[in-house]
Amino acid sequence: MKMCDRTALRLLLLAFALGLALGGCGKPQKDPTEAPTGPNEKNAPNEPTADSLKAVKKDKSIDLSKGIDEAFWAELPAYRVKMSKQPMQKPFSHNTLDSLSVKAFHNRKEIYIHLSWADPSESRDFGVAKFSDAVAVMWPVDTATQSMIIMGTGGKVNIWQWRGNLDRKQFDKSYRKPLTAYVDYYYPFEKKEARSVQDRDYPHAVIDYIAKGFATITPKSRQSVEGRGFWHDGRWNVVIKRALVTEDAKEEAQIVAGDKMKIAFAVWNGGKRDTGGRKFFSGLAWLTIDVEK
Repeated sequence: MKMCDRTALRLLLLAFALGLALGGCGKPQKDPTEAPTGPNEKNAPNEPTADSLKAVKKDKSIDLSKGIDEAFWAELPAYRVKMSKQPMQKPFSHNTLDSLSVKAFHNRKEIYIHLSWADPSESRDFGVAKFSDAVAVMWPVDTATQSMIIMGTGGKVNIWQWRGNLDRKQFDKSYRKPLTAYVDYYYPFEKKEARSVQDRDYPHAVIDYIAKGFATITPKSRQSVEGRGFWHDGRWNVVIKRALVTEDAKEEAQIVAGDKMKIAFAVWNGGKRDTGGRKFFSGLAWLTIDVEK
C-alpha cells in the first residue's frame, strides 16, 4: 500500500473516531404540524432530507420563560436533517432516530433555532446512572479556517448543547438539587467516571462550549445561550436562542445576516443511556444555513 493511501485510510478512521465525541417543565405544548420521525413510526414528516437550511428574517422575539410559541413556529419552513448513529463507541447506539426537524429565524439581533425529534421517553433527571436527553448545534468560530467537523480539528468550533436536566432545573419550580454526587460521564468516550461531580451551576438550559480538537471540549466562562424544551406524546420540541453577534469573536460563532454559515447537529437519548460520543449526529460533513439578509 502506498504511503498516501495509508495516510488517507488513517485520516478516514480518525474522522470516524473523533467526529463522534461530544458527550422544561410546565405543561407540555404540542406542535400540531410536526409528527414523529423515528424509523418505525407512522406519519413521518414529508419534508425532504436537507443539507442546506435557511434562517428567515422575522420581526419576532420569544421570551422562553413563557414558552416556545409553537403557534408561531408552525408557520415557518421545516428542514429534515438526516441523523446517523455513531458506529465506533460501545455500546453502539440504538436504532430509534433517523431524522431531526429544524426551523430557524432571526430578528436582526438574535437567532432562534427550533429542533424537533422523536423520543419515546422523557429523560431529564440528575443522579447516579441518570442520562439526560439532549440536542446540540455546532458552528465554526473562524469561518476563514477550514475546520473539520471533528470537534473543530484544524480550527475552532462553538457548540450549544441543550440538556433536558438543565431545562428542568431552570424551569421546574419543584426541582431539588441532588444531595449526593452523581456521575455525568462528562468526557467523550469515558467508560467509567473518573470522579463523581456535583450539580454544576449553569445559568441556562444550554451549555455553551468551545472546542478546537478531540478531547478539548470545554464550557465557556461566559454562558449566554438560552434554551427551553417541551416533551409531549413521544416528541421533543426545543428552542435555542443567542445574539447573532457577540463581543467575543475568538470563542463564539458570529452569525451575520446575509451569510451562509456551516452548521451541524447531534441528539442524545438519555433513556437509551446516550452520553458523550454515544449519540446520533448529522454526519461527517458540514451542513449550511443561509441567514436571510
